[in-house]
Amino acid sequence: MIMPQKKPPGKDLTEEDKTANKAVSQIRVRVENPLSYLKHFNILGQKYRGRVTNQDNLDLSMILIYLFLRLI
Repeated sequence: MIMPQKKPPGKDLTEEDKTANKAVSQIRVRVENPLSYLKHFNILGQKYRGRVTNQDNLDLSMILIYLFLRLI
C-alpha cells in the first residue's frame, strides 16, 4: 500500500513529497472512481439473478460492467 506523505507539524512538505503525493493521488483516482460507480449503482451489493449455466455467463456480465465503466 502506498500512502501519501503527511505535512509535518509546523513545517511544509518538500517539492519531492508534493510530487510523490500527486502521483499517489492520480493512481487513487483511477482505482476509486470505478469502485464508486459500482457502489452507486448497487452492482456489488446485490445477488446475481441471471441464469448461471456456465462460467461464461458471469464473465460476460463482468465484461459488460467493465466496458460500461470505461465509457464513463
